[in-house]
Amino acid sequence: MGWTLMFQAPCAANMAERMAGGLAMRLREISSSYGHGLNGAEAPSRDERTRLLQGMLRLATREDFRSLSAPQIADEANVAIDVFCETFETKNDCFLAALDMIGDELLAIAADPALVSSDWPQAVRRVLGELMRYLADHPLHARTLAQEAFFVGPDAYERMLELSLGIATLLTEGAPGEAPRTFTNDAIAGAIWHTLRCQVLSGRIPLLGALSDHLAYVVLTPFIGAEAALQVVTEERRPAGSAPVA
Repeated sequence: MGWTLMFQAPCAANMAERMAGGLAMRLREISSSYGHGLNGAEAPSRDERTRLLQGMLRLATREDFRSLSAPQIADEANVAIDVFCETFETKNDCFLAALDMIGDELLAIAADPALVSSDWPQAVRRVLGELMRYLADHPLHARTLAQEAFFVGPDAYERMLELSLGIATLLTEGAPGEAPRTFTNDAIAGAIWHTLRCQVLSGRIPLLGALSDHLAYVVLTPFIGAEAALQVVTEERRPAGSAPVA
């Protein structure tokens, strides 16, 4: 992401100021709503399978995954061990299912019809905002994607790779121009995941939403140029579904 932002148009000089302003605003929102740290945990589900997935995510962020056992996961989820054994063959299967659950939620956000419309640049900005806010509001999901998934094994890593490239592909599906899609999508996926990982490792998950415009700039620039991309990410946000001002 830093490499991309080096190639700024002269009018992009206020990007750092905009970032500082966005971060300050987000900090005020955090302080007035739920505070810092890994708050905003998932509410317990009535569905036992979902509770097992939620319990797995909580345990994976607190314990060494290699030492986890099926009884631990069942106890964390407040379900009988028989339910775990009937639902998953191994703890790895449970973790992969939890990872798929997170991926499905993110892909549902990214599968926005406006991303293949004439409103593509604005849709990119809006969808990235929704993705980053979702991760900011679901810290266990953010930590799982940025950290825990990499310690579980090759299957989890492959799912992570598919998810990151899947989101990048959805974001650029309706893009204009002739930018090399494979290289560009790899770079976009890397920028998003690097940004997520940096915020998780520094304990600043709630600030992810404030970084979405900079990620939008990264996505838009290869297709419409830095000047046009900056214009999109600095304009006043329109309510969803509203028409642009003439």
